[in-house]
Amino acid sequence: AKSNGQRDLFGGPSNGAPKPVTYSLAPAKEATKSEKLMWEKELLGLFVTSHPLEEFQQSMEKKCLKITRVKENPAARLVKIGGMISTVKKIITKSGKPMLFMGLEDLTDRIEVVVFASAMEKNPTVFVESKIVYVYGRIDNRDGETKIVADAVEEVIC
Repeated sequence: AKSNGQRDLFGGPSNGAPKPVTYSLAPAKEATKSEKLMWEKELLGLFVTSHPLEEFQQSMEKKCLKITRVKENPAARLVKIGGMISTVKKIITKSGKPMLFMGLEDLTDRIEVVVFASAMEKNPTVFVESKIVYVYGRIDNRDGETKIVADAVEEVIC
């Protein structure tokens, strides 16, 4: 270090006054609200400033049931719920067909959605975390846990 002229780990050259280091960043466009929210979720594990579903809240209230209502009345019936995909776990069944277990959350609660191959084939590109979707399916209340078995899943387009 002495032969290079460095005094210490953070010091500048030892021969004279240290030169100030300046940094400049290239201009960049401002991050969108959805990008900032995804960064919050990635870094903190939750949304702090708002939730991505807030801008869809009014239309979802008109078009589908809230997850809490489905859980409060888990009688087997057909439902339409909307929310954001929080997790996607793909498995292969014994018969060799793909199947998904998908976590879906709205502003009120979370629920697991079971997606069989027939429903996956209808719209295979929609099964990605953080996408906002409508799920059409039936309520399944086996083992005391309410789930939705999906017949179809469609992306909400703003």
